[in-house]
Amino acid sequence: MKLIQVEQELCQRLDELRNSGDYCSIIGAITSISDYKLDYDLVTRLAEAYLRTYKYREAIDCLLSVSDKGAEDYMWHFILGQAYYFTNDMTKVNEEIGKAFELNPEGDYASDFVEFCHIYHYVKLHLESLSERLVPRNKLIPEHQFSDRVSSFWKWFCDNEAKLSEFSENNVCDSEVTAFFSEGTNLITKDIKCFVEKGFKFTFVLNGSSPLYYLLPYLISRAPKNIQNKWDIGISIPKLNRCNDLSVNGIPIKNVKISFNYESESDKFNLYFYSEEFQSIEESEASIIVVDMLKLLFSENLLRLYIDTLSLLRSPTDEMFPMEQMCEKMSNVLKLSGKEMIENPSDIRVAYAFGNEYTDKLRHDTLSGLTSLLNSVAEYISDVNNTYMDMENCGAKLVYLFYTWPMEMDEDKIFNLRYNFEYYLIDEILGEKGSGREIGIALGSASGSMYEYEDLLIYDMSEFFKRIDRMLKDYQFEFHLAEFCPDGNIVNLRSEMRL
Repeated sequence: MKLIQVEQELCQRLDELRNSGDYCSIIGAITSISDYKLDYDLVTRLAEAYLRTYKYREAIDCLLSVSDKGAEDYMWHFILGQAYYFTNDMTKVNEEIGKAFELNPEGDYASDFVEFCHIYHYVKLHLESLSERLVPRNKLIPEHQFSDRVSSFWKWFCDNEAKLSEFSENNVCDSEVTAFFSEGTNLITKDIKCFVEKGFKFTFVLNGSSPLYYLLPYLISRAPKNIQNKWDIGISIPKLNRCNDLSVNGIPIKNVKISFNYESESDKFNLYFYSEEFQSIEESEASIIVVDMLKLLFSENLLRLYIDTLSLLRSPTDEMFPMEQMCEKMSNVLKLSGKEMIENPSDIRVAYAFGNEYTDKLRHDTLSGLTSLLNSVAEYISDVNNTYMDMENCGAKLVYLFYTWPMEMDEDKIFNLRYNFEYYLIDEILGEKGSGREIGIALGSASGSMYEYEDLLIYDMSEFFKRIDRMLKDYQFEFHLAEFCPDGNIVNLRSEMRL
């Protein structure tokens, strides 16, 4: 193969790596070449790669080694100016950026870099302002992690499986049985209720707003194979005979009847409701009460996804039914249209935005976001941490990654890089959802005026920290991990990176 062809193929490969943002591979490819074969183009490419991987001194040394050829190249001055900026040599920054502009006054490079410097400087100052919240990684690891609690629960289940089978065969459900179940479920949290039925059915019962909806699928998927083969394990909302004591503002849920009509184009339902207790109050007040009732029975994300309008009826209709049957009946309607109802809240994404572009509070800069746990987002902005503490009390951690993309990247490259990054995070770090081998799930993501955010629910923080270092090697950005609560602790992931 001719030398010129080799050089062309190398340059093409380096261009592809640059377009994908893989500057580490560029460094590896160029530094493997003998020094005497390095021409001006390769040296400047190497300098840029050093710059993008935060090796500013190496970038400066590279550029100065070819200063005789770079003196009349505006891009050489431009890259050198950036490198000096990151080493806080502002006198040389002004000289090099000024020279770049002098050599190419028609280009936008110098003005773009000035804007970049302002943004970068603001982010840098903002990160410094968060220093008091920085903690080592081990501060974010619960004493009894959710993954460990799950292991303890299934050990208890296996140890007591004969007794549980006896309860199931005899369909026993009394205070003694409830107390016995509590021995197992309390290994996870005191907020879980469960029961057994004939046919070896073991069911966890939750109200619709419970954060345990995001934890129990993992718990169930971790059941040992012999248990899965024998038992039918599931999650249930309260059944009619278990809703008798649920009420809002003194109005029992069992007294409320509902009906709906379905809009096939939008997959939305218009809900109608009736109760004698609502006839003496305003429709707006009655609607608020009904929404609170629905939240007790179903997840807020599911309600936002499928409910369009609420209307109070002054007299009941024949097609009305108890409120707790709503999900089942909606599911049947969707099936008739060839669609499946999304019932797991973690599978539902809803959009949100704050648009608070100029703020010094993390996440308040969000311009657009998607989440499957809207409660946590709303509580965070309202300086409340109820959902966070509910997860923490189960040994699970609600956290979010925040970071910035390289400022010089165009929007298309950032979009592709973000897509690849999120895919890597979910596939390589968290693991396959529902497999029983995952260490957490992705809850959503957001873009802000300063940072990008990735929201996570982690079942095993120890393992998460072990795996995250692989990502830090592949993505050369500054990553921080924060607790998903107001003024939560923050970890600088790169500062404790284990190579």
